[in-house]
Amino acid sequence: MPNGSADTVISGNIRRFVSMTRTNTLSVWTIPFLAQPALEWLPTLAETVGGKRLTENNAEILISPNEYLSLRQQLSALGKAEGWSRWGRWFVSDRRTRTISS
Repeated sequence: MPNGSADTVISGNIRRFVSMTRTNTLSVWTIPFLAQPALEWLPTLAETVGGKRLTENNAEILISPNEYLSLRQQLSALGKAEGWSRWGRWFVSDRRTRTISS
């Protein structure tokens, strides 16, 4: 989603979402469909990228960059990757050399 978003709406079927920036730019984003469920590492990736984790008591704890580096190594080492694994490997690959999409 672009920087400076002011509002977001997700469609009822959760296939698209719309964002409106403070400068009134409207964007429609398609959410890709993957037939398989998300893997165990996906929530950990979201937390490490965000740098925070919520405890069961909703307290925020900071996550060490080392945890992201460890997960990056784990995902990079996956064998033949399909679906979420393929996307995960793409996401943690070097942005300077990776393809524009997985």
